[in-house]
Amino acid sequence: MEKILIIPHHPALPNIKIRLVEIARSLSRQYSVYLVSWRAAQERHSLRLRLFLALKDIFVKSKVYKKGALNIVEFPILHRPLCFVPKFNSFWLERIIEKEKIDVVINGSYYMFSIPGKRDFKYIFDIPDLPVEQTKTYFDRFISQQTKRELEKADAITVSSGGLLNYVSQNYYKQALFIPNGADIEKLRSVGQAELDKIRQRYNLAGKWVIGYIGHIGSWVNIDLLIGVFKEIKKNTENAVLFIVGSCPGPLKRRFSMEGVIFTNGINSDEIDAYFSAIDLGIIPSRKSLFQDLAFHLKAIEYTAARKFIVATPSEEMQRLNFPNFIFAKEEKGAWVRAIEKARQMRWDERWDSLIDDYDWSKISQKFIGIIRS
Repeated sequence: MEKILIIPHHPALPNIKIRLVEIARSLSRQYSVYLVSWRAAQERHSLRLRLFLALKDIFVKSKVYKKGALNIVEFPILHRPLCFVPKFNSFWLERIIEKEKIDVVINGSYYMFSIPGKRDFKYIFDIPDLPVEQTKTYFDRFISQQTKRELEKADAITVSSGGLLNYVSQNYYKQALFIPNGADIEKLRSVGQAELDKIRQRYNLAGKWVIGYIGHIGSWVNIDLLIGVFKEIKKNTENAVLFIVGSCPGPLKRRFSMEGVIFTNGINSDEIDAYFSAIDLGIIPSRKSLFQDLAFHLKAIEYTAARKFIVATPSEEMQRLNFPNFIFAKEEKGAWVRAIEKARQMRWDERWDSLIDDYDWSKISQKFIGIIRS
């Protein structure tokens, strides 16, 4: 059985879904799959916690262990200073590749690893999001340069959106293969009534009309617009609630704490599917940016698999998909209020179910298999 080692673009944390982690799980049905794991926290955590976890990454013992269908790989990982990061991390990575006799490496990290130019394994470089939006800072320039180096070495390049396909061609003069993001469609459509009742009881959602945002609230989310829109909706729809599912910085929770706004903590990815069924309307209130224009939101497929309408700020990739359950509204309160009111009057057409058949992770992973076997 061929061995595939996968490096995700983000730590494989339990409360978020990561493109290459989902691909790894799907590929494990046919291959022996190794997933690189590390611990470093993200910007939403305190500096003290980030430093603590980064130190833990440096001093972790190199090991491979089984977790479900995957072989989890841990070894010392360096995060700073940037000039030493790729070589330091690659020293340990290459030892694992040699020891485990890896046949294929799929790398989704823009800058943390430098894959050797001379090698006896196939190298696929995956771009899940825009690597850098600007090159004004040293960090951005470093990522851009490191991305270019890895693109030059890769046997194949994959991207998660049509916009990124053009981006790679125009900025790096490379041809890539578009492999979209997806969802576990069967799981999203087979949520039991008991699971739904449990969520509704826990958050007091019974009898409410639930506007749901599912995902981390980061700087790319226009939460000010969202709260302003909800206040307007609440005037005419007393039973409306805004259900924000996922991690959110504490200051934002305190700032926007009000009647009808419900914040959860991070939800384990194994449990999140039921939350898509528990809402009535899905929302994607992204701030306009090149990053968002080129992003393929997993939640766009997940909301759709759960048969929910979506109100979203227009982005190039969302407009390219243009599913009939998408309702676009510019970043303006009145436009969003009208879009949400329109969505409430619409009804799902069962014929739309087939629109996302090709976006199941099992089918998406077949595209990677095609590259592996080529």
